[in-house]
Amino acid sequence: MTMNDIQNTIKSLIIDLVNENYEKVYNDDYNKLGSLEELKEAVEDYPGHITPLPDSAFDLMRVYKQSEDEYDIDCVLWYNNQRSDYTLVCNIKVINGRTRYHIRDLLVR
Repeated sequence: MTMNDIQNTIKSLIIDLVNENYEKVYNDDYNKLGSLEELKEAVEDYPGHITPLPDSAFDLMRVYKQSEDEYDIDCVLWYNNQRSDYTLVCNIKVINGRTRYHIRDLLVR
């Protein structure tokens, strides 16, 4: 897995959240924690509206290699086109040849 694979997975996930495709985000998560409603609440309860990540956001992303095909990610989210203190904590790994994600948490840091 390359850094490009990781960034593309994160970008796609964030775009789905921006577009309020919560069911898709939830269904694509390979190891769901909580419910679809909890995911929606976690995104919408933070003040403002989640917005796409600028390219510079990837410079702030923390990537922890677990194996050749698995990484833990901490990615700062953007709300109202501003860097927030809200962070997506997830795992990205290759499963059956596909790059997949698992949202572990959304938290204020």
